[in-house]
Amino acid sequence: VEVTKNDSLVVNMPDWNAPLRAKITESGVDGDSAVYRAGNDSLRLVVYPYFCSDGMSDFLYTRRIALLYKGQAYQGCGEFLRSSH
Repeated sequence: VEVTKNDSLVVNMPDWNAPLRAKITESGVDGDSAVYRAGNDSLRLVVYPYFCSDGMSDFLYTRRIALLYKGQAYQGCGEFLRSSH
């Protein structure tokens, strides 16, 4: 999942042919976490300020994420990326 310029969510899954792009319709803060909603509420992303390990590498990510898409929940690790553009 990628938040692009704070105006859309881009979701890409390994078994999908193309990424899903949806305009963010609502964003805010819930406690210490950032929450984004998009695609008529079919997408909800929560970014938690907790360290996270993906279990496959020694890299420690600075964020834990939870994605809800069409009733299906996904969890993982995240990091803030800086665009070179």
